[in-house]
Amino acid sequence: MSLEINHPLALDRITDDPIRPELDALFRTSYDRKVYSIIEDNEVKSNVCVAFCNEVPTTVKDLREYACSPDDKNSIAVFYTIWANKAGYGKRMLFDTVEHIQDNFFNVTKFMTMSPKTDMAHRFHTRLGAEILSINPQSINYDYSSVVYA
Repeated sequence: MSLEINHPLALDRITDDPIRPELDALFRTSYDRKVYSIIEDNEVKSNVCVAFCNEVPTTVKDLREYACSPDDKNSIAVFYTIWANKAGYGKRMLFDTVEHIQDNFFNVTKFMTMSPKTDMAHRFHTRLGAEILSINPQSINYDYSSVVYA
């Protein structure tokens, strides 16, 4: 397994994102935003897009306005889209990314999502132990800050 950051193979396929296909690779890699990917046998198995923010965003516009560095005090890692091409890789992707962020960015104090308001997203996040932080007009924020990653 290889956790990659802003890998060209993943960025070339960014429009495969079923959640936010309108966001291009430049948006996803600007202002300390990152695309984390699991790549095996030269194939992208899953991706998660992460924005580092100083407030919890509820819209894509907020992702821009609240952008900060993961090195800023009390920054928040916001998972704003995640998808997998194989069963089980979504969980693995999310947990491996949290572990990487915890190991490399000591000022990140919270892990949140900005998820679509779908039953599938709700099942995915609650099964992994996340709690609803807020229900917004365009999204739901799930809080992963107290989840134990194993």
